[in-house]
Amino acid sequence: MSLKKYADIEDEEYVVTRVEKTDPPDGLEGTNWCEYILTRGNSKIEGKRRGTVSQVRRQAEEIAEDVNSRSGIKGKSIWAPRKSK
Repeated sequence: MSLKKYADIEDEEYVVTRVEKTDPPDGLEGTNWCEYILTRGNSKIEGKRRGTVSQVRRQAEEIAEDVNSRSGIKGKSIWAPRKSK
């Protein structure tokens, strides 16, 4: 297995890679919970939402779009780096 260079990962965006039914998060009740996973290169964002698989997929796609828009052009942050002390 070859490792991707950072430059290759920069051009990728977060995408929804999985949405499936799951148990509710600890301390919450109810049915109809789904887990979603967004991935970008080696990075992964996991979350749970209440709804049908198709509803949660749409929500996860909106989350991915939001995260991608916040990451700036080609995956570079729009925020200035921290200054070293």
